[in-house]
Amino acid sequence: MPSGADVYLLKHVLASWPDEQCLRILRSCRDAMPAHGRLLVVNAMIPAGNEPHAGKAVDMLMMSVLNDRGRTRAEYEELITAAGFEVVRLLEPSPHASVLEVAAARGAAAGRPPRLGRP
Repeated sequence: MPSGADVYLLKHVLASWPDEQCLRILRSCRDAMPAHGRLLVVNAMIPAGNEPHAGKAVDMLMMSVLNDRGRTRAEYEELITAAGFEVVRLLEPSPHASVLEVAAARGAAAGRPPRLGRP
């Protein structure tokens, strides 16, 4: 990972990996970033709840065929926090892609061990 950039971009990357690998990717970004740096995480977010949504069908397909999976906003935020980041803002330009802008966490959140709810 090149160090010192102002902005890092992960576009449709985290859905391709299990939580442990996502944490490694996110922490590599965090370690390379300067204090003022930002990370943009672009992924579709699965809506919470049991209402029908096309993204949920894609999630089932990804889990069964590709060993990938979609995540809800809360699951992405949990990963991001566990990696030592904090969410600055969320942009939802379309149902197919949302952008989480994140920055290195200040204080106790940085370096906190991961406590992830979904395997």
